[in-house]
Amino acid sequence: MRPRFTAFVYIGAQMEGEGIRFPYAFIELAGGINGGMPYFVVENAMEALSQRGKGLKGSRILVLGMAYECDLDDLRESPSLSIIELLQKRGALVECNTRG
Repeated sequence: MRPRFTAFVYIGAQMEGEGIRFPYAFIELAGGINGGMPYFVVENAMEALSQRGKGLKGSRILVLGMAYECDLDDLRESPSLSIIELLQKRGALVECNTRG
């Protein structure tokens, strides 16, 4: 589930008088998982580099598929932006490709 969609469903579920009934705990859980995914990706990148005797600092990282779908230029709320920021904060040299 996309983060934007999760937020939309959560807001929609809070609307009064619409007769919408969603399990809020499940929606909040999905949002939490989506929000933590950039950290998960960066930790996995660090682990993969570590297994090869390298660190994240100074490593060249290419981020592919920044949009949610191919041929989509909309990067708003893209988890890739958070991933890039986290990688750069840890000293990685990050390049990206937005083409699908």
